[in-house]
Amino acid sequence: MGVGKEKSSCGCAGCDSRLCGNGLSFAGRLQHADAGDCMVDGRDYCHPDCKYPEFRKTGIVNAVVLSDLHIGNRYFISEPLKGFLESLPPQAELILNGDTVDRRRFKAEPQYSESLELIARESRVRRVVWVRGNHDWKYMPPDAGKIEFAAHYEIGKRLFISHGHKFDFIMLVAKPLLNLVRMVHDYRVDLGAERAHVAFAAKKFEGLYRVLRRHVALSAVNFARKNGYEAITCGHTHYVEDLMIGGIRYINTGSWTEPPISYILVNDAGIELRRIH
Repeated sequence: MGVGKEKSSCGCAGCDSRLCGNGLSFAGRLQHADAGDCMVDGRDYCHPDCKYPEFRKTGIVNAVVLSDLHIGNRYFISEPLKGFLESLPPQAELILNGDTVDRRRFKAEPQYSESLELIARESRVRRVVWVRGNHDWKYMPPDAGKIEFAAHYEIGKRLFISHGHKFDFIMLVAKPLLNLVRMVHDYRVDLGAERAHVAFAAKKFEGLYRVLRRHVALSAVNFARKNGYEAITCGHTHYVEDLMIGGIRYINTGSWTEPPISYILVNDAGIELRRIH
Protein backbone atom coordinates (compact mmCIF):
# COMPACT_ATOMS: atom_id res chain seq x y z
CA MET A 1 0.00 0.00 0.00
CA GLY A 2 1.82 3.09 -1.23
CA VAL A 3 1.29 6.78 -1.20
CA GLY A 4 -1.25 8.03 -3.72
CA LYS A 5 -0.17 10.34 -6.50
CA GLU A 6 -2.38 13.27 -5.62
CA LYS A 7 -1.38 15.38 -2.65
CA SER A 8 -3.51 17.77 -0.62
CA SER A 9 -2.33 21.14 0.65
CA CYS A 10 -1.10 19.52 3.86
CA GLY A 11 0.98 17.02 1.91
CA CYS A 12 -1.16 13.98 2.66
CA ALA A 13 -2.56 11.73 -0.01
CA GLY A 14 -6.34 11.56 0.01
CA CYS A 15 -6.57 14.24 2.66
CA ASP A 16 -10.04 15.40 3.71
CA SER A 17 -9.77 18.74 5.51
CA ARG A 18 -13.21 18.13 7.07
CA LEU A 19 -11.59 15.85 9.64
CA CYS A 20 -8.76 17.94 11.02
CA GLY A 21 -7.08 21.30 10.71
CA ASN A 22 -4.80 19.98 7.98
CA GLY A 23 -6.66 16.90 6.92
CA LEU A 24 -6.46 13.15 6.95
CA SER A 25 -9.57 11.21 6.25
CA PHE A 26 -9.55 7.50 7.04
CA ALA A 27 -8.95 6.79 3.35
CA GLY A 28 -6.07 9.23 3.33
CA ARG A 29 -4.50 7.53 6.33
CA LEU A 30 -4.76 4.17 4.66
CA GLN A 31 -3.21 5.50 1.46
CA HIS A 32 -0.07 6.77 3.12
CA ALA A 33 0.21 4.52 6.16
CA ASP A 34 3.35 2.93 4.74
CA ALA A 35 4.98 6.33 4.63
CA GLY A 36 4.95 6.39 8.42
CA ASP A 37 3.00 9.65 8.65
CA CYS A 38 -0.05 8.08 10.31
CA MET A 39 -1.23 4.79 11.66
CA VAL A 40 -4.57 3.08 11.19
CA ASP A 41 -7.01 1.43 13.59
CA GLY A 42 -7.81 4.70 15.28
CA ARG A 43 -4.29 5.86 16.07
CA ASP A 44 -2.26 8.94 15.18
CA TYR A 45 -5.08 10.69 13.36
CA CYS A 46 -3.62 14.01 12.31
CA HIS A 47 -0.90 15.41 10.15
CA PRO A 48 2.06 16.72 12.23
CA ASP A 49 1.03 20.28 11.39
CA CYS A 50 -2.47 19.84 12.81
CA LYS A 51 -3.26 22.67 15.21
CA TYR A 52 -4.62 20.17 17.75
CA PRO A 53 -1.66 17.77 18.08
CA GLU A 54 -3.13 16.25 21.23
CA PHE A 55 -5.10 13.94 18.95
CA ARG A 56 -1.88 12.35 17.68
CA LYS A 57 -0.34 9.31 19.34
CA THR A 58 -2.94 9.21 22.11
CA GLY A 59 -4.32 5.76 21.38
CA ILE A 60 -7.87 4.96 20.41
CA VAL A 61 -10.02 7.95 21.30
CA ASN A 62 -13.29 6.87 22.86
CA ALA A 63 -14.73 10.24 23.79
CA VAL A 64 -14.18 13.96 24.18
CA VAL A 65 -16.11 15.71 26.97
CA LEU A 66 -16.90 19.44 27.07
CA SER A 67 -19.17 21.37 29.39
CA ASP A 68 -20.79 24.76 29.91
CA LEU A 69 -20.51 26.30 26.46
CA HIS A 70 -23.39 28.65 27.36
CA ILE A 71 -24.19 29.38 23.73
CA GLY A 72 -26.34 32.51 23.68
CA ASN A 73 -24.47 34.19 26.49
CA ARG A 74 -22.52 37.32 25.59
CA TYR A 75 -19.41 35.81 27.20
CA PHE A 76 -19.50 32.57 25.22
CA ILE A 77 -16.05 32.18 23.60
CA SER A 78 -17.11 30.82 20.22
CA GLU A 79 -13.91 31.23 18.20
CA PRO A 80 -12.18 27.91 19.05
CA LEU A 81 -15.27 25.73 18.63
CA LYS A 82 -15.28 25.21 14.86
CA GLY A 83 -11.61 24.29 14.58
CA PHE A 84 -11.79 22.05 17.62
CA LEU A 85 -14.79 20.08 16.35
CA GLU A 86 -13.27 19.72 12.90
CA SER A 87 -10.12 18.26 14.45
CA LEU A 88 -11.87 15.50 16.38
CA PRO A 89 -10.89 11.97 15.36
CA PRO A 90 -13.76 10.36 13.44
CA GLN A 91 -14.21 7.54 15.96
CA ALA A 92 -14.54 9.81 18.99
CA GLU A 93 -17.85 10.36 20.72
CA LEU A 94 -18.59 13.98 21.60
CA ILE A 95 -20.18 14.47 25.02
CA LEU A 96 -21.60 17.91 25.84
CA ASN A 97 -21.88 17.89 29.61
CA GLY A 98 -24.62 20.37 30.35
CA ASP A 99 -25.42 24.06 29.92
CA THR A 100 -24.58 23.86 26.24
CA VAL A 101 -26.93 26.80 25.79
CA ASP A 102 -27.29 29.60 28.32
CA ARG A 103 -31.07 29.65 28.49
CA ARG A 104 -33.95 27.57 27.20
CA ARG A 105 -35.12 30.64 25.30
CA PHE A 106 -32.64 32.98 23.68
CA LYS A 107 -32.32 35.01 20.52
CA ALA A 108 -30.38 32.87 18.06
CA GLU A 109 -28.03 35.51 16.68
CA PRO A 110 -25.78 34.40 13.79
CA GLN A 111 -22.76 33.47 15.91
CA TYR A 112 -24.94 31.38 18.21
CA SER A 113 -26.87 29.71 15.39
CA GLU A 114 -23.61 28.74 13.71
CA SER A 115 -22.35 27.05 16.88
CA LEU A 116 -25.55 25.03 17.21
CA GLU A 117 -25.35 24.08 13.54
CA LEU A 118 -21.78 22.85 14.04
CA ILE A 119 -22.93 20.56 16.83
CA ALA A 120 -25.83 19.22 14.75
CA ARG A 121 -23.43 18.58 11.87
CA GLU A 122 -21.11 16.61 14.14
CA SER A 123 -24.04 14.43 15.20
CA ARG A 124 -24.36 13.23 11.61
CA VAL A 125 -20.79 11.94 11.47
CA ARG A 126 -20.24 10.76 15.07
CA ARG A 127 -22.19 10.00 18.21
CA VAL A 128 -23.04 13.24 20.04
CA VAL A 129 -24.59 13.08 23.51
CA TRP A 130 -26.04 16.25 25.02
CA VAL A 131 -26.18 15.82 28.79
CA ARG A 132 -28.71 18.16 30.35
CA GLY A 133 -27.67 20.88 32.80
CA ASN A 134 -29.64 23.36 34.87
CA HIS A 135 -29.60 26.02 32.14
CA ASP A 136 -30.60 23.82 29.19
CA TRP A 137 -32.82 21.28 30.91
CA LYS A 138 -35.70 21.30 28.38
CA TYR A 139 -34.03 23.10 25.51
CA MET A 140 -34.28 21.61 22.00
CA PRO A 141 -32.15 23.13 19.22
CA PRO A 142 -33.87 24.11 15.96
CA ASP A 143 -31.88 21.35 14.24
CA ALA A 144 -31.15 18.50 16.63
CA GLY A 145 -29.58 16.34 13.93
CA LYS A 146 -28.91 12.95 15.49
CA ILE A 147 -28.03 14.33 18.92
CA GLU A 148 -28.90 12.07 21.84
CA PHE A 149 -30.19 13.84 24.94
CA ALA A 150 -29.58 12.38 28.39
CA ALA A 151 -29.63 13.25 32.08
CA HIS A 152 -26.16 11.74 32.44
CA TYR A 153 -23.75 9.48 30.56
CA GLU A 154 -21.16 6.90 31.48
CA ILE A 155 -18.16 5.25 29.85
CA GLY A 156 -18.31 1.86 31.52
CA LYS A 157 -17.18 2.20 35.11
CA ARG A 158 -14.23 4.34 34.04
CA LEU A 159 -16.05 7.68 33.98
CA PHE A 160 -19.47 8.97 35.03
CA ILE A 161 -20.49 12.19 33.29
CA SER A 162 -22.98 14.53 34.94
CA HIS A 163 -23.35 18.28 34.67
CA GLY A 164 -23.09 18.65 38.43
CA HIS A 165 -26.14 20.68 39.39
CA LYS A 166 -27.71 17.58 40.93
CA PHE A 167 -24.77 17.41 43.32
CA ASP A 168 -25.17 21.08 44.22
CA PHE A 169 -27.41 20.84 47.25
CA ILE A 170 -26.18 24.20 48.53
CA MET A 171 -27.69 26.16 45.64
CA LEU A 172 -30.95 24.24 45.93
CA VAL A 173 -31.49 25.82 49.35
CA ALA A 174 -29.47 29.00 48.93
CA LYS A 175 -31.12 30.84 46.07
CA PRO A 176 -31.28 33.98 48.23
CA LEU A 177 -27.47 33.97 48.23
CA LEU A 178 -27.43 33.85 44.45
CA ASN A 179 -29.90 36.71 44.36
CA LEU A 180 -27.59 38.65 46.71
CA VAL A 181 -24.67 38.06 44.34
CA ARG A 182 -26.75 39.40 41.47
CA MET A 183 -27.83 42.45 43.48
CA VAL A 184 -24.23 43.28 44.44
CA HIS A 185 -23.15 42.82 40.83
CA ASP A 186 -25.92 45.10 39.53
CA TYR A 187 -25.02 47.71 42.16
CA ARG A 188 -21.35 47.64 41.05
CA VAL A 189 -22.46 48.06 37.44
CA ASP A 190 -24.53 51.10 38.44
CA LEU A 191 -21.35 52.53 39.98
CA GLY A 192 -19.46 52.11 36.73
CA ALA A 193 -18.04 48.58 36.91
CA GLU A 194 -18.11 46.44 33.79
CA ARG A 195 -20.99 43.97 33.55
CA ALA A 196 -19.81 40.38 33.99
CA HIS A 197 -21.16 36.85 33.81
CA VAL A 198 -22.86 35.83 37.06
CA ALA A 199 -20.13 33.24 37.63
CA PHE A 200 -17.52 36.03 37.61
CA ALA A 201 -19.54 37.89 40.22
CA ALA A 202 -19.89 34.77 42.36
CA LYS A 203 -16.12 34.34 42.35
CA LYS A 204 -15.80 37.69 44.12
CA PHE A 205 -17.07 35.85 47.20
CA GLU A 206 -13.97 33.63 47.32
CA GLY A 207 -14.76 31.80 50.54
CA LEU A 208 -18.33 30.98 49.56
CA TYR A 209 -17.28 30.00 46.04
CA ARG A 210 -14.59 27.65 47.41
CA VAL A 211 -17.15 26.01 49.71
CA LEU A 212 -19.56 25.56 46.79
CA ARG A 213 -16.90 23.95 44.58
CA ARG A 214 -15.76 21.64 47.35
CA HIS A 215 -19.33 20.67 48.13
CA VAL A 216 -20.08 19.71 44.51
CA ALA A 217 -16.81 17.75 44.25
CA LEU A 218 -17.42 15.80 47.47
CA SER A 219 -21.05 15.05 46.56
CA ALA A 220 -20.00 13.86 43.11
CA VAL A 221 -17.20 11.68 44.48
CA ASN A 222 -19.53 10.18 47.08
CA PHE A 223 -21.95 9.22 44.29
CA ALA A 224 -19.13 7.72 42.20
CA ARG A 225 -17.84 5.67 45.13
CA LYS A 226 -21.27 4.28 46.00
CA ASN A 227 -21.88 3.28 42.38
CA GLY A 228 -18.47 1.84 41.59
CA TYR A 229 -17.08 4.48 39.21
CA GLU A 230 -13.36 5.13 39.00
CA ALA A 231 -13.82 8.78 38.05
CA ILE A 232 -16.53 11.38 37.68
CA THR A 233 -16.62 14.62 35.70
CA CYS A 234 -18.84 17.65 36.11
CA GLY A 235 -19.12 21.22 34.91
CA HIS A 236 -21.51 23.63 36.64
CA THR A 237 -19.02 25.41 38.91
CA HIS A 238 -17.10 27.08 36.05
CA TYR A 239 -13.79 26.13 37.65
CA VAL A 240 -11.29 23.77 36.03
CA GLU A 241 -9.84 21.25 38.45
CA ASP A 242 -8.55 17.69 38.55
CA LEU A 243 -8.56 16.12 42.01
CA MET A 244 -8.12 12.71 43.61
CA ILE A 245 -10.46 12.40 46.59
CA GLY A 246 -10.48 9.18 48.58
CA GLY A 247 -9.29 7.16 45.62
CA ILE A 248 -11.90 8.61 43.22
CA ARG A 249 -10.86 11.06 40.53
CA TYR A 250 -12.95 14.22 40.18
CA ILE A 251 -12.53 16.36 37.06
CA ASN A 252 -14.26 19.64 36.32
CA THR A 253 -13.99 20.98 32.77
CA GLY A 254 -14.83 24.58 33.61
CA SER A 255 -16.73 26.66 31.06
CA TRP A 256 -16.52 28.41 27.70
CA THR A 257 -17.34 31.81 29.18
CA GLU A 258 -13.83 32.40 30.53
CA PRO A 259 -10.42 30.84 30.03
CA PRO A 260 -9.03 28.32 30.47
CA ILE A 261 -11.27 26.38 28.08
CA SER A 262 -10.73 22.72 28.82
CA TYR A 263 -11.98 19.29 27.82
CA ILE A 264 -11.49 15.64 28.73
CA LEU A 265 -9.88 13.17 26.34
CA VAL A 266 -10.77 9.54 27.02
CA ASN A 267 -8.79 6.80 25.29
CA ASP A 268 -7.24 3.42 25.89
CA ALA A 269 -4.29 5.09 27.61
CA GLY A 270 -6.40 6.83 30.24
CA ILE A 271 -8.40 9.97 30.97
CA GLU A 272 -6.76 13.35 30.49
CA LEU A 273 -7.86 16.88 31.24
CA ARG A 274 -6.56 19.10 28.43
CA ARG A 275 -6.71 22.78 27.56
CA ILE A 276 -7.96 24.36 24.33
CA HIS A 277 -7.58 28.06 25.10
